[in-house]
Amino acid sequence: MLVAFIKSMPTSVKKITVYLLLALALSSAGVFALTVQEQANFFVNSGETASAVQAGAYYVVLVNGVETAVLKPVGNDFTIVQSQGEFTVAVQAYSQNVFQNDLKPAVPGIESTFDSLKGIVDTCLKGSKWFSFNATRGGVYVAYNVRYDPFHWPKEWGAIHYIEDNVYAFEDSWNSAKAGMESLASSLSDAEVALAATANAREGLKPIRAQYPKYYEAFLNATSSNQYAYSIQAKPYPCAPDSEVSGKIDSILSAIGASKFNPPSYLVSLISNKTAERFGQATQTKQNATQSIRASELVQSAQTLNANFSSLGVTLDKFQSDLTDLQNSVGTNSFENQTAVFSARLEKYQGLYVQYNATLFSLNRAQGALTNASNRYGGSDDRVSDLKRRLDQANVELRESQSLLKTGKLEVLNLPGLNENATSIAVTAENLQPKENQFDLVTIGVVILVLALLVGGFLYLRKRQPPQAERPRIFGGNSDEIEQMDFGSENPRG
Repeated sequence: MLVAFIKSMPTSVKKITVYLLLALALSSAGVFALTVQEQANFFVNSGETASAVQAGAYYVVLVNGVETAVLKPVGNDFTIVQSQGEFTVAVQAYSQNVFQNDLKPAVPGIESTFDSLKGIVDTCLKGSKWFSFNATRGGVYVAYNVRYDPFHWPKEWGAIHYIEDNVYAFEDSWNSAKAGMESLASSLSDAEVALAATANAREGLKPIRAQYPKYYEAFLNATSSNQYAYSIQAKPYPCAPDSEVSGKIDSILSAIGASKFNPPSYLVSLISNKTAERFGQATQTKQNATQSIRASELVQSAQTLNANFSSLGVTLDKFQSDLTDLQNSVGTNSFENQTAVFSARLEKYQGLYVQYNATLFSLNRAQGALTNASNRYGGSDDRVSDLKRRLDQANVELRESQSLLKTGKLEVLNLPGLNENATSIAVTAENLQPKENQFDLVTIGVVILVLALLVGGFLYLRKRQPPQAERPRIFGGNSDEIEQMDFGSENPRG
């Protein structure tokens, strides 16, 4: 029925109708998709940034560089993984990529830098321990009570006790870093072992980077009053300037400092905990985002519809109120219901716009045809007057329809009926003939009818007349017969 209705429309109206129906189809389909990056952003707090890295069939979400969640594609959407089994599968693929693409290519440079660093730190560590635990327990240090007199020997006293209080932890960290680097060098065929070794080396180097400046400062303070303070049997074991050490450590940490350079087992546990912390937040944020997108699509369609009706002089007050209710429902439990109600409302109004446009066209056509008829036959022509009365009534119905559109009382609208009535008025006015033509036709009809009655009556009477008696023949024979006829003896002329 809709197809037939559209086919009956003028070409210009058909085009508008097709565009509207296409827009309605796209809006109703609700086709939209949040990218994996957009969904990764649902996990961030204020000031944080997120990224998503593909790992096999999954995506690992990193917040400020820390593995936080795993997303799994489902159709054109993504869902948050919560299964330990899926965490493990995703992280294994993720770690394998890190090992092959990031760690292995970096190992030669890391080893080279660490080898140049190893001798420096070993030397400083040996000299520092000798100074704190051996040198200051004898000789001039005992004579001047340096170990116990911070007032007179503040620099020396500070160096002695800083080393004494921290050197064992410092040495443990350094040994862990060296063990990690040695293990890394020998495990380049095993991602799990190599990543665990990398983590050990990294975690060992971090305290060295933080504390080495203090050891260099202690070396300067200790040697400020005794240039041999860090010498063992006349062989010096100095601490190199901080700039030499810190730069090398920074170079190594920049290569393996990211959270991704951790063993898979660690990452699975990390992601599991982070997901539990942020699942509710991410889910709510996603819901708000998807609802906002759906609402914005409906808002865009509604604004277009409002503009279309407004260009025709109709304001949709109730429809605009419904739109405001939809926008206010984003992020609430009522959104789905509001969306369903408003979508149906929008579809109804879009169909009515097509009908309203067609009705206006028919009314304008009727007005034009009636104007022409009035100019030709005069406004006093009873046929013109009757058509004008019908058109006035149709315009009254149009104004009533405009009011119903404004207030949203769509159930009592009958635009197709109004359009049909306007079309009928237009067709009648367009085909209106002069009265003379109408009289001639009537006259001809009457004449034909009278003639038909006369002919019919004549034939009928002729059929009803009785047969006549045969008359005697006069002068019907030959001359001999006439002579033999007896006319009597009397002669009338006498």
